[in-house]
Amino acid sequence: MHRSGFSFVELLITISILAVVGVAIIPSYRNYQIKSDLNLAAEQAEQILRRAQFIAQSGEEASAWGYRADSGTLFIGTDFASRDAGFDEVIAVPPSVTVSGLLEVHFTPVFGLPSAVGDIVFTALNGEQRIVKVRGNTLSGPPVPPVQFKVRFDRIKNSGNGAALNKVYVGEAAQLFEEGVWIPLTNNALPIIDDGLVLAVNGLSIQRQNGFVRIVAYGGLESGGKEVIDSTIQFDRGYIDHIENEPGDHEGEQPFDGNTNEGVGGDEYTLAVDQESVEFKTRVTNAGDTILIFWQAGTP
Repeated sequence: MHRSGFSFVELLITISILAVVGVAIIPSYRNYQIKSDLNLAAEQAEQILRRAQFIAQSGEEASAWGYRADSGTLFIGTDFASRDAGFDEVIAVPPSVTVSGLLEVHFTPVFGLPSAVGDIVFTALNGEQRIVKVRGNTLSGPPVPPVQFKVRFDRIKNSGNGAALNKVYVGEAAQLFEEGVWIPLTNNALPIIDDGLVLAVNGLSIQRQNGFVRIVAYGGLESGGKEVIDSTIQFDRGYIDHIENEPGDHEGEQPFDGNTNEGVGGDEYTLAVDQESVEFKTRVTNAGDTILIFWQAGTP
């Protein structure tokens, strides 16, 4: 009976071919794995950085949140060494990748501003690098929608030379915003700050500051002149932390006593229960009335 099979020579040839193929494939696969680990490390870093910034902006735990690059750790607080490790979220950096450059950064509450700027450099065993950039406002990516507010005029009544209209004027240039138009408070997560405001306008004057808004109903009227302005200020992507009466020349008269009337002492400032709006009711003659609205990004 005839039996077919491999001869010894054929077996040696087959083994030799497999060895040659293996020598070619293994380094190629190893290079692929090294590059894959490098890309993964950079992608993970971007994801954790964005998450740290988002959590800080949302006001979670009323704290800063940060990222430690060499350990791949999202942490709470302003310093990795003194953090509360119970909040750690860790996505380990692949062992084939080393990390240099900016190793630690945290983001401030509400505005999400980074504590440091620079490049996080990831280097693979083959010398290839990937760089994740942290810059002074936000990380690369789509713009962050603004915290914003608008003014609705519920009632206006003028007497004598009163001339109030349902208009608002913002900043030192008295930029006109019509009723119901959204006014931004942030630009890509950074606060918009006005250097001043113009008081003598026929509506409400507004000045945006870091964390609060100053709104003035200016009188400056002749004897017998009066302006009654009842308005509602509505916030979006943010909430009102608290409101204050500003002392000085344009201080409201007993605005928190629960008594609203047509007299000059009938001012009333009322924060809504949901902290998303405030009623600003003023009665101005010669002197004006001012409200300070302190706000936070996110939800209460």
